[in-house]
Amino acid sequence: MDQRDISNLKPGDHHYKAFIGPPEEYDLVAAMVFNLLTTLGLREDHKVLDVGCGSLRNGRLLIPYLARGNYWGIEPYEWLVRDAISNEIGQDQIDLKQPNFYFTDSLDVLEEKIHFDFGFAQSIFSHASHKLIRKWLKGVKNHMASDGLFLATYLRHAEDYRGLRGDWIYPDCVYYKDETMREMAAEFNLKFRPIAWVHPRQIWGAFYFEEFDDTFLDARSLNWNTYIQNNFDVRFPVESDNVNQEDLLQLNQQLEAHRLQLETIYNSRGWKFLEKIKGMYFPLIKKIKGEE
Repeated sequence: MDQRDISNLKPGDHHYKAFIGPPEEYDLVAAMVFNLLTTLGLREDHKVLDVGCGSLRNGRLLIPYLARGNYWGIEPYEWLVRDAISNEIGQDQIDLKQPNFYFTDSLDVLEEKIHFDFGFAQSIFSHASHKLIRKWLKGVKNHMASDGLFLATYLRHAEDYRGLRGDWIYPDCVYYKDETMREMAAEFNLKFRPIAWVHPRQIWGAFYFEEFDDTFLDARSLNWNTYIQNNFDVRFPVESDNVNQEDLLQLNQQLEAHRLQLETIYNSRGWKFLEKIKGMYFPLIKKIKGEE
């Protein structure tokens, strides 16, 4: 089949772009995952675990980005990886970056000393039983750095899947409550919280140890601009050239000091309450705009 002719394929068809999900979203999902990881701070020296790496939908972006040997892909269907190397990455890239592939459905094959900084399972838990999810979370506990982060998508519902159709349900999907995900995480001394990173159909959830600083996972903080401003000496751009830069820096510091307070108010009281007190912040905003 011509690689460009995927319009007639459906999820689960025996083609490397279709077997793993909607083939027309092959590029979109890759962009979503890569943007999420880099927004959360992924750098080339980090070690990354890709659970169910499949046809390297995400690996084709991560392998070139990461330093040599820092990508681990777990996948039971070896043909998917081979087809992706032939059609998406090329053997030269593999030889250059030396990614690690394990053709299995478990993290038990990893050496004890391997601990990853970031891991993810995109559209894996949405097809998995409680038993299978627990198996993956056990592996995450054993191989994630103490300040690492594991991300997984799932389908949210008021009732949980009861395992009547087996442990791996594909291409059909299964559903879970947020509380169930949290309870399964706690079994392995992991914390869990849904995060506000938009997926076409599913919910992103984060799993991490107590040591991980989860402040940035807040719904109003999880974006590229906030990450850059929190980690680098970056000033807010302004329209007016007349604003004194020292004043602007001081105002930025004031606004940052208020940011967490505002987020706390928003999370507990909502926007209506913020509207009532917004007047106290107007002088800062007007001064930044050069209106005073």
